[in-house]
Amino acid sequence: MSSETRGDRLARCVGGAVFLCGLAVIAGVLCLAYGLYLDPGIPAAPSASAASPTLTDLGVGFGHLIVRIALLFLGSLCGWFIAGRGIGLYQAGAKHGGGAA
Repeated sequence: MSSETRGDRLARCVGGAVFLCGLAVIAGVLCLAYGLYLDPGIPAAPSASAASPTLTDLGVGFGHLIVRIALLFLGSLCGWFIAGRGIGLYQAGAKHGGGAA
């Protein structure tokens, strides 16, 4: 007689899937962060042909950079919360179905 019910298996499967979705969100955030690292939107050195940027242009560029970093942080937090919920679902299914009676 199996002590594991269908609901326990379903909870573990759904928990694993939610955990993997959380990891996918975190991986996506890391890919976006790498893209931000490669092209931050602020030139490394001004070229001779381009006009020198004004203080307003630098301020707007810096503001956009801060917003992008804040969104990356928010995305990583969301991925962390989703993965944590998946672990919780998996553990809830394992508690009920894993022990001997």
